Amino acid sequence: MLESVFLEVDHSPMEMLVGVPEGAGPFPGLLLSHHRYGLSPFTYATAERLVQEGFAVVAPNHYHHTPDAPDDTVAKDGMTDEHCINDMLEAVIYLRNLPKVNPAATGILGHCMGGRGTLMGAANVPGIRCGIVYYGGGVMTSRHNAPSVWSQLGAIGCPIAGFFGGDDKNPSPEDVRMISQTFTQLGVEHTFKTYPGVGHGFMDPGTAKYDEAATKDAWSLSLAFLRTHLA
Repeated sequence: MLESVFLEVDHSPMEMLVGVPEGAGPFPGLLLSHHRYGLSPFTYATAERLVQEGFAVVAPNHYHHTPDAPDDTVAKDGMTDEHCINDMLEAVIYLRNLPKVNPAATGILGHCMGGRGTLMGAANVPGIRCGIVYYGGGVMTSRHNAPSVWSQLGAIGCPIAGFFGGDDKNPSPEDVRMISQTFTQLGVEHTFKTYPGVGHGFMDPGTAKYDEAATKDAWSLSLAFLRTHLA
């Protein structure tokens, strides 16, 4: 159902997972920003499920900027926000030009570092209609001397949904409260839900912190949110 395509971004070949539902369309489009483990089986499975639910999906590999990194930690640390935004801009152009995609209905979502990427993309990619953050950390932190995502929240002009673990350390419950308060002050429509007793990465069945009940609930609420804002 998914295929790999390659785009040239910042003079580097970027692999991207692409999936489009069967049928005539036009379908709403989603940019899926991957977690720290890249285009992992979890990212692949997430993209596949979204396609099955009726969304066209692109998932760019942000780690193409650090191809010689020995592991995901080094790759993540070496990736700049500017590079990530450029990846998203090119991925969304590709998505909106797919024949069966409605170019006026684009959303963004991501887990872990991809949750941070969701907020960054919603602030920097024109025309995003909604975004979903799954336990995205590091929002208040500046990376590579670039503006923090926290400082860019005022540029977000679409509804945001967020799903978090009550036992998470990054983002901590206090971080989540601060982001929510900032959105309220800025007038950004948002709906956050925190699951008590649940930690970081709770949606990934490949981790010890996987929580089936929280995952099922987050999926149900996410799909309702996407269908509301990308109809």
